[in-house]
Amino acid sequence: MSEMYLKLDSNDLCRVFQPNQPLEIIINKASENGRFEEISGKATILIIDSRTITLSLSPALLDWFDLFLPQKMIALQSSNSNELIFFRSKILRRSIQDSFQIVIESPRVIIKRERRVSKRKPLFTQINYRMLRLGNQDLKHLASKIGTGESKDVSKGGITILTNLQLPVGITLLIEFPLAGKSISMIGQVRHVRPLQNSDYSYVVGVQFIQTGPEEQDLINKTISNADGIQKAGLSL
Repeated sequence: MSEMYLKLDSNDLCRVFQPNQPLEIIINKASENGRFEEISGKATILIIDSRTITLSLSPALLDWFDLFLPQKMIALQSSNSNELIFFRSKILRRSIQDSFQIVIESPRVIIKRERRVSKRKPLFTQINYRMLRLGNQDLKHLASKIGTGESKDVSKGGITILTNLQLPVGITLLIEFPLAGKSISMIGQVRHVRPLQNSDYSYVVGVQFIQTGPEEQDLINKTISNADGIQKAGLSL
């Protein structure tokens, strides 16, 4: 994965950003354990000038409006051809007019990263999981505890889970879910966790498969190759 850092001048700004363009905002929130959680949500560009950008925040971010204080740094994410582009910027001020708005300085750093090679397909179905180990620590004492949730999407290399349990990054799980009318089991490792707002679930969890059987992998590959429609409750729609 390559990264490239660039400073944006006024021409770059007009080329990359447009009024009414949707963006994703990422801002850090300090948690009780001293770590930081990433809060993310959608925003829309309202106004662009040579030095600032005015953004309207989506309703999902309104519960976190107190985080958007002047001088705080945020990350912005947009899509462009085959790359994901991340920008860093500083909040200059905020206001409540027709919507909740923030004004940020012109993004100074751009980071380009290649998109995932693996195609992801929406998958909405019940998920059960068991915690196996965390690092070198065996979690046999939790073997009888079953976590539940729903899947969001699946790829050849992993699955996105919605759940109410804040799973630590690095924990290894045994995941069970129906796919194409069959029940499959996969061993995976949690790679990232983000909190959710305005959802039936508290967290979205990215899991990378680390041990799959040939039958299960073949079933996932066929599901991903069938790019049309979505999967729900084990049936293709």
